[in-house]
Amino acid sequence: MSSENKTRRQHYVPNCLLKGFVGSKGKIDVFRIPENKYLPNQATENHFVQSWLYDTDNLAENFFSDYIESPASPVFERLRIDSNAVISFEERKNLIFFIACQWGRTLQAYDESVDYVSKILFSMAETKAIETGRDDLLPFEGNVVISPKGVEGERATRVNIAAQAVHSALLLFDLEMKILQNNTGRSLIVSDNPVILYNSLYAKLNPFQVRSLTSRGVQLFLPISIDKCLCLYDSAIYKYGTKKSQTVEATLNDVDFLNQLQMRFAQQLIAYPSDKMKLYVARLANSYFGKKVFEARKISFSKIDKELGVERVFAGVGSSQRDISLAFSFVKRRKKSKKYEGSYLERNPKLSAEGRLDFKEILSKTKRLP
Repeated sequence: MSSENKTRRQHYVPNCLLKGFVGSKGKIDVFRIPENKYLPNQATENHFVQSWLYDTDNLAENFFSDYIESPASPVFERLRIDSNAVISFEERKNLIFFIACQWGRTLQAYDESVDYVSKILFSMAETKAIETGRDDLLPFEGNVVISPKGVEGERATRVNIAAQAVHSALLLFDLEMKILQNNTGRSLIVSDNPVILYNSLYAKLNPFQVRSLTSRGVQLFLPISIDKCLCLYDSAIYKYGTKKSQTVEATLNDVDFLNQLQMRFAQQLIAYPSDKMKLYVARLANSYFGKKVFEARKISFSKIDKELGVERVFAGVGSSQRDISLAFSFVKRRKKSKKYEGSYLERNPKLSAEGRLDFKEILSKTKRLP
């Protein structure tokens, strides 16, 4: 493929999603939060994009386009017209693959993964220093930083993070799906990190696995337009609307809550349809930007080494979830969910283990990162 035919400007939030947030002129307004800069009437192809973000040969870019975006795009279009449009099993699968891929293809997903690995190395070094009594070797946390080697290393890492996210879609097929319909007159907004995860079940317990896609009580939200949002949820814990309808209706408070979450998850960009929302978006930014739902936290646990007969300390990194008292009007907790609140559980431990083993096999067959 000649360089003229390759896609240089590669989106981390694709056009097929951003099109749902255009205004009457077919353009979006963009707010660059760190710079407090408003950009009205912008073409979707010019934002949420970087040059050669994933690769220069377009293998990853074409995969995203052909196998993730193209299958989901017509389903988005139908649901934007009619939230009660019949969704086939294949179309539902395409939507889940899109959500999973979007979860892992953003700039923030990359930054968080690099930070996660750095924190793991720090925690391991710290534990080893304490275990051996070498306090003089205790590292300063800011000095333990790992990053891929060079631009090609960064690209390869981004692709592997996205590949892992795509693979994780297999672990989401057990979740129920509903379409949130927003008739309030206030538009939903979308950020540069648009897939929202929150686990209300473990808001108080806050286990270190609380961010896991496989945990009991997980909920995922992806706005696909100013008046529609995809919802995936654990139906053993939550009840969304009624069994007879795939649609639930949002109140104004629900819309504000979803927009708040977009702002909390945002890295630097927010898109919305009209300049009329400028002050509203500014208030959201002042109140919630930078107040992340999840933060990485160090964890450690002890285990008896059977061969040596001594206690060993193991270190790692988990997540801490901010308790934001998530309470949507269309969601009810099932009575039996209370029995799960006291200890962490995965929805399907066997499937989770199989998924992890499958991904290890995939990685073993891929070229080692630079």
